[in-house]
Amino acid sequence: MRILHTLFLALSLVGFGLLWGGMAINGTLDAINTVKAAHVFPDGTPLRSVYLHIPPLDDFLTTLTVFFYNLTNGKNAAPRLLFCDLAIILQVSVLWILVESRRGYNRSTWSVL
Repeated sequence: MRILHTLFLALSLVGFGLLWGGMAINGTLDAINTVKAAHVFPDGTPLRSVYLHIPPLDDFLTTLTVFFYNLTNGKNAAPRLLFCDLAIILQVSVLWILVESRRGYNRSTWSVL
């Protein structure tokens, strides 16, 4: 069991490094910081930066707003199709987990899921 925890930790660190390292290399983090500093998106839409009047949480929510803006602004059909695809994948995954958890021979720790 100890090796699974070590493997999970190692894979988590690799995933974290690839995610944030890739965003730093391809310029995504720089673009997010540029929009946050200018308080306006490249298409001219103003950026709201005060949500809860708690500066650390407002900064976090502003970063999320900038990151997900293109997916939620409704100007392109592709993000909506992506959300539909993700919803279908989640539904199929949940159904798969439920079916596998009902098998008679599958009574391991993971069957609780």
